[in-house]
Amino acid sequence: IDGWAELLGRAGVEAGDRVATLLLNRPEVPALYLGALSLGAVIVPLNPRYSPAESRHVVGETEPKVLVADRSTAALSGDAVEQLCNQVVWVDEAELDPAAAPAEKRLAGDAPALILYTSGTTAFPKGVVHMHRNLVANAWSMVCALDIERPVQYSVMPFYHSHAVGFGMMTCLLTSGNLVMAERMDPLAWPTVIVFAVGTFLVAL
Repeated sequence: IDGWAELLGRAGVEAGDRVATLLLNRPEVPALYLGALSLGAVIVPLNPRYSPAESRHVVGETEPKVLVADRSTAALSGDAVEQLCNQVVWVDEAELDPAAAPAEKRLAGDAPALILYTSGTTAFPKGVVHMHRNLVANAWSMVCALDIERPVQYSVMPFYHSHAVGFGMMTCLLTSGNLVMAERMDPLAWPTVIVFAVGTFLVAL
């Protein structure tokens, strides 16, 4: 988390700036999100399956300071990533320096944390702003309603989806849980996952 906060700060990201992501599930994603949020930045996840026009629409509306991507996910997009944002950080090439991380920002509860875009079924996707207080309150309500305590969650839902962030990541953070992530749903991987980490909840499409 501190390493990503330092890298994004070095890239000029400040409170209120948008940080776009073009990533499938991988271990760096939660740390990247939390590092950006600690700076007061706003995460804008892009769906790799967007058409080029949809990607340009989202980027045009949010004007991200930085786009964080990996090359395999970027290859799924029909657009050249460098044309979407002037500053691109490639996850596999990122050099993190946690020791040099800036101090965390003290933010108001109604400060924006995340802009998730709708699927765009009838028109271009529309941005939905989630506040810091919104993310915590939503996750805490599910923790209380479902009596969640130190869960092991198997997450195959992508982190550009509200449930993966709001339920998967946030409830684990609030309850000291473990999040086991998969890039995609693979029925044949289930036995291995169950042996490796017995899941209490399944976060899946």
